This record gives sequence, C-alpha cells and structure tokens, in this order.
Amino acid sequence: MDATVVRQGTRSYHNAAAAAQRACQAADSCDNDDFRFPSGDFTAGCWLRRDAAVDGAEDWTLGTDTTNGLIGTGGWRMGFNSANKYLFQVQHAPSETEVNIVSAAASAIDTWGHHVVRYTDSGDLMEQIIDGALDGTTGTSLSPSGTSGNFTIGVNGFALAVRGFHDECWVFAGRLSEDDVRRIAVCHTDGTGCQCDYGGDPTQYTSRPLHSSEGGPITGSLPPCNKAGPD
Repeated sequence: MDATVVRQGTRSYHNAAAAAQRACQAADSCDNDDFRFPSGDFTAGCWLRRDAAVDGAEDWTLGTDTTNGLIGTGGWRMGFNSANKYLFQVQHAPSETEVNIVSAAASAIDTWGHHVVRYTDSGDLMEQIIDGALDGTTGTSLSPSGTSGNFTIGVNGFALAVRGFHDECWVFAGRLSEDDVRRIAVCHTDGTGCQCDYGGDPTQYTSRPLHSSEGGPITGSLPPCNKAGPD
C-alpha cells in the first residue's frame, strides 16, 4: 500500500469482483433517497486505486443503481471507461439517454487517484475534478430526477464494477468549490491530514502531505487552514 498518498488498510473497501457491490441498507441507517438528488446541486468524491483493467466499456464506482445494474429511472454514477478515463454519467429520466462526460486525465493501475464529480442544477452543468484540478471536459444534463434505484459502491447485474480499493468516499448535497474539494482530498474527511499554524497564523498550513507542495498528488489552492467547513 502507498501510505504516502492516502490512509489505507482495514478501512479501505476492496471491491474485488466486477459484479460486487456495497449497497445502501436501511439496517445501516442509510437512506437511498439521500443520494438521488432529483433537484439541486450535489458533489461526490472518492480516492480510488484500481488493481485490474476495466472489464467492459465502462466500470462504475459510486452512484445510483437498480437491481439489473442499470443507472435507474433517472440517476447518476461515476467510474472509468475502457481507455482508463474518468467518467461521470447522469440520466434525467428513464426515457432519456444517459449523458456521459469523459476526462482528459487517465488513471493507472495500482496508483491512487482522487475523483470528484459535481452537478450544478443552475445550468444543468456536469463537471469532474481529478486530483484537485477541474477537468476540461464538461457536459449538460437535466437533473437525475428518478425516484428509484439504490446508492451503491460498485454495481451489479448487467453493469460492471471497478475492481480495486475505495477510500474516503463521500457525497455532499450541494456544490463544493474546487478549494473545498482539495481540502477534503488533502486533509481527509475528518481533517486530521493537515495541521494549522496555531502558534502564529491559524489560516496557514504547517502540514498537508497530500498536497503537491509536500510531494502529494493534489494540486491547486486550499481554503484557510482553520476554515470551519464548506460554504
């Protein structure tokens, strides 16, 4: 494991099979409705480390799924295509064709990458942020307005799941800025990956090892170190 990139071990989820998934279960106090976003903005992200080639034309990580592996009756998901490019897919309604956007950046096997997808309801804008950088490819789709489908890591049935490690995956019901996305990637979801200069200027970082300034993969500016939370 490459501990310099992201914390791993027993808390990383290893999706080992193309038909495997971890599903949102009511027994775990997980509510699928919280992940459907029929209106409004949303942002989702995950550290990913593939340990196998893409199995089909598309392999998926996070998103809404039905029992037959389709995107659902209007939904969203994120993953990779056969060229190892990052994917973001939104389907407005069952009668409509899914909209895919494909990144310029590609991932490599056995290498951690940080994948974020962002949907902005105003303008129906689809975007991807790869290792902290806003990707140049954008798209437009009406919101994923379906009312069915389960939230999963990996998919089942006809679709294929990304084989590899998933760590610090999250979904936010709102539009996060690039700075806030980088803060999550660099400092972890609980903030423990960074230290602030509380003996001097608390807005400054004294440690942020996943940032490019300290040899990490995440590039770009960060919000003030002592920022309480996203805008």
